[in-house]
Amino acid sequence: MPTKTQKKNRAKLVAALRSGKYEQDNGYLHTDKGFCCQGVACDIFKKETKGKWETANVGLSVVNRFLVDGKRDIGRDDIKWPKTISNELLGFSTQDSDEFIRMNDGVSYGQWPGGPDAPYTLGEQCTFEEIADCMELLTLAGL
Repeated sequence: MPTKTQKKNRAKLVAALRSGKYEQDNGYLHTDKGFCCQGVACDIFKKETKGKWETANVGLSVVNRFLVDGKRDIGRDDIKWPKTISNELLGFSTQDSDEFIRMNDGVSYGQWPGGPDAPYTLGEQCTFEEIADCMELLTLAGL
């Protein structure tokens, strides 16, 4: 069950996702094209985490890693899943955080492309509005 502070943080994230301020992208927290839903969370909680963006080269892509208090915040992959924000500040379970990533990126089954548990299929990518709706429903349900 999320704490009062985590509920307030979730409301802040939901508002940011609906604000139109952030262009939606997929695959990474933040690229030159936009943000995934977890990247939006990183961006709005920079102050609370003493966080900052760091440019990194990943293959042929230039992406932005999020550093928490000057260190890489490695959940499964600090380019895709910032554990401090998802689990601690927002109180989402690892499974819920992974589902938000799948919704954002349009991955409907299995793991990431090329990952050890492939096969995967690309599903329909959800909008920030739809992801925000899901976050609100989880909060209303006390999850």
